[in-house]
Amino acid sequence: MRTKALVILTISVLLSACGGSKKVQGPPPPDWVPNRPTSQLYYYGVGAARKTLDVSQYQQAARQNALADMANEISINISSNSVIHAFESNLNFTEDFSSTIRAQTQQDLEGYEQVDSWDDVNNYWVYYRL
Repeated sequence: MRTKALVILTISVLLSACGGSKKVQGPPPPDWVPNRPTSQLYYYGVGAARKTLDVSQYQQAARQNALADMANEISINISSNSVIHAFESNLNFTEDFSSTIRAQTQQDLEGYEQVDSWDDVNNYWVYYRL
């Protein structure tokens, strides 16, 4: 009887050890993490940063990225300069064309609010609207 109990105990321990290990997963990310929000009523900015040991540093980086994202949506100034140089000498004609395109975003934003933030093991996201 004692041997039978020992065999059953050994088998049950072995079988329980054979059970696969499951990865513990946190809650799924909110919809605004994989899909940037859009609306006619607000301007949105979503920023992310990789987590480091310095919590305030990566949170600040995510905030700056979100504000830059919002600024790019609001205002972008594009300027272009094109120059054509033409030279003629002794029946030879040459042309030189150069073009410079510059895009600049004004980043003075006021009145924005933080809607949400979310993090997983490696990254931190923040969501702003104006």
